[in-house]
Amino acid sequence: FFNTGTPNMFANGPAAISAFAPAWAGQSGQRNEIRGDGYFGVDLGLGKRWYMPYNEKHSVQFRWEVFNIANTARFDVQSALLSDSLGLGSGSSFGNYSRLLSNPRIMQFALRYEF
Repeated sequence: FFNTGTPNMFANGPAAISAFAPAWAGQSGQRNEIRGDGYFGVDLGLGKRWYMPYNEKHSVQFRWEVFNIANTARFDVQSALLSDSLGLGSGSSFGNYSRLLSNPRIMQFALRYEF
């Protein structure tokens, strides 16, 4: 099993590079030979409003919003190291991701007074 400690789109980079053949000029190549992760994102928002006892038109609203609540990492397939100047990457870095497609979990709070 191949493990470099970095996220990789292939379980075994050297074996994948030996089976991978990009389409050169004049060749049709394969269709959809590299597929990436799907996109998955779940956001959540909770809120509560309290009306003021001295005036029904005045209220305080509290909101809590969480983006990417499951904190799932989705990697950008376009950032995977699939080629170098000669056409294919080296076996040790072939398929390594260099950036994320989604943001990490973000939380925000809001307190609003309406009158």
